[in-house]
Amino acid sequence: MSNTNQNFSGTNQDAAIFLNILLVAVSILGFFYAVPADGLRALTTYGALASLLTAVSSFCYMMAEGATRRRIHALEYEMQKNREERRADQARDRQKINAVGENAASRYRAVRVIRYLSVTMTTLTLFTSLFILLPLSGGKAGEVLWSGGMKYFHIFVPVLSLLSFIFLEPGKPFSKKAALLSLIPTGIYGLILLVLNAAGVVEGPYPFLLVHAQPVYMTLVWILVILAANFALSLLVSALNHRLAES
Repeated sequence: MSNTNQNFSGTNQDAAIFLNILLVAVSILGFFYAVPADGLRALTTYGALASLLTAVSSFCYMMAEGATRRRIHALEYEMQKNREERRADQARDRQKINAVGENAASRYRAVRVIRYLSVTMTTLTLFTSLFILLPLSGGKAGEVLWSGGMKYFHIFVPVLSLLSFIFLEPGKPFSKKAALLSLIPTGIYGLILLVLNAAGVVEGPYPFLLVHAQPVYMTLVWILVILAANFALSLLVSALNHRLAES
């Protein structure tokens, strides 16, 4: 969290907190429009669930960042109060402040992992909307991207979350194992929706989930395409975060 990169400015940290506050608000706004229009069916869309996880992860990020800042400010206050008496110890006190940031990065590792998972999910949502759903919509771009809560789940939340994470939330790079971990939410979602579609409980909400409207091999192809895109985007998000946020 804070001070994981000593060159990371307080202005950027403030911007990251602001964007995460905005993400929580935009995610809630998406449900405000989607639920009245689609009812509980809105909760069956991957984009809505990804936005929900984004809201949770952004809230956790803000809480963790706030706790770290309070610890750092307390140390800085003590340094300022005793500066004349402890001039010789200023270097050691600065090390203590840096240590708070480093310890926070370890203490709130789970928060960063959840942020990473939510960002990969919303990025996959954006990718799927633009390169799969839009071409399959037959020119109905408005329904895919802008109707109801879709503009929030498919555009606003993914773009804001990606920008905040890759530019403003520095941290240690994620391993390929973490990228594989990001497949779990997508896999669980896909499995549940495929079973519900096969049983006739729900229809869709995405065309590639309509198991009764396509051959079995096409369902398998779609599974491979989505999971491959998920894994590739996870690696890309991690690489961009490491190179841009840490630079």
